[in-house]
Amino acid sequence: MKAVVHFGMPKTGSTAIQSWLIANQEALAEKGVVYDRLHFGSHQRGIANEGLFITMKDMVGALVGNKWIKLNFGLYSLEEQHEVVTEFRSYFDTLMKQVSGDVMVFSSEFLGGTMVASDQITALDSWLSEYFEEVTYLVYLRRQEDWLPSSYSQRVKRGVQSTLDEVIDAAGEQDWHAKVAVWAAVVGRERLSVRLLEREFLAQGDLLEDFAQQLGITAEGMEQPARNNEALSAPATLLLAEINKLESATDETNRKRNPLRQPLHKAILQDSGEGMPKIKLTAQQVQKIRDVNADSNEQLRQAFLPDIKELFPARKVPDPQMSTPEDVATLAARLMVQLQVRHRKTLLDKNQQLAAQREKIKELAAVAKEAQKQLAENERRNLFKRLLRKLS
Repeated sequence: MKAVVHFGMPKTGSTAIQSWLIANQEALAEKGVVYDRLHFGSHQRGIANEGLFITMKDMVGALVGNKWIKLNFGLYSLEEQHEVVTEFRSYFDTLMKQVSGDVMVFSSEFLGGTMVASDQITALDSWLSEYFEEVTYLVYLRRQEDWLPSSYSQRVKRGVQSTLDEVIDAAGEQDWHAKVAVWAAVVGRERLSVRLLEREFLAQGDLLEDFAQQLGITAEGMEQPARNNEALSAPATLLLAEINKLESATDETNRKRNPLRQPLHKAILQDSGEGMPKIKLTAQQVQKIRDVNADSNEQLRQAFLPDIKELFPARKVPDPQMSTPEDVATLAARLMVQLQVRHRKTLLDKNQQLAAQREKIKELAAVAKEAQKQLAENERRNLFKRLLRKLS
């Protein structure tokens, strides 16, 4: 069996790919493609294939730095991490003895989400090669000026307080070439497929069809899952960023989610301002991002995609529809109403539960009282019998 490892990057359609894989597991299996989310033991998390990333780190003695993986798995020491990896590898070994097919596919944005060291890639590749006759790697890259607004929305969801301009200054430069080159240096150019998240580049202009063809099949006739993990609307992003300044994403221990922020966060995700504009960059912001990434993008083109003339051709940038304070206030008011309704419903549910519990207690008390009465009656009968025996 061969393996295809899709390693992100974040905000490049990874969620869409994983949703498609989950929705079509049976149909894929009929075509010889095996997919498993690798949720093991008690670690039934919503994100797929995290175990690969944790294992890759652990095999070289590096502690996972990602805040949310640490939080989900309790990885605050190498000892805790090694226990999780031991459990994962046992699960993986058992799984590999049970599955059969032509190709097994893995997908994790965490593998490509940070600058991974070459020794970690070497360790992962060597480990997977113990199970598969061939391991190939796949990455999708998105033009940085499209990636950044989506990334900003995701950062705000996770608790970042920064403004869009501050994030552009801090993260506008994304050297895709450097991130891809470290993988190519370890696994070899021939085992690495670099794809662009551009309609003109993708097979049939579609990400999922392109991904399917990378597996040696077609997506024709397969289920197309609904979009999820969508970027917040611009007003929702601004509102949540303000909330982040008041309540951090985690509690004071930094090991648990902040219970005060959670209901607000959840409410905003459920109503992110439908019909309101998404975050868009101005022409000046777009040009700033293109300028700082121009050299590395050209290096990437020359090294991996020499047949195309330009990696990400310039596009006309329409003036963004700016969010007004009224947009944010409208969304905030709507969310407050929703929270009040939810709070009242919660109180009502709790009151109903308490009333039911009180009725149950009354029933139990009546049963107990009857039991005591029966016991007392039995005791009197037994006493009477003993007196009769003595008199006789």
